[in-house]
Amino acid sequence: MINQVKEKIALNLKEIRKNKHLKAVEMANLLEINPRTYGAYERCEITPGLDLIIALHQKFNIDPLWLLFGKSRDNQDITTIITKLENIEKIITKG
Repeated sequence: MINQVKEKIALNLKEIRKNKHLKAVEMANLLEINPRTYGAYERCEITPGLDLIIALHQKFNIDPLWLLFGKSRDNQDITTIITKLENIEKIITKG
């Protein structure tokens, strides 16, 4: 179970970054961590601590439950959540 959670975190970090259209170095800079460390997170070589989980929540509004398990509190995956947010943003900017 622990290894599955670690792998899920690594996959979800990569998904967040790709959905934001960021390079790994850019993501590391936004999170104020070393790019090599960030790369190790995505490769599941090391597991991020609570500081990174909090930073992801604060900077990108990432649900910590989604990061750990792949599902948000209402069982929506990140792609669905991002699509909804982008649609809302489009409506707001048109108005």
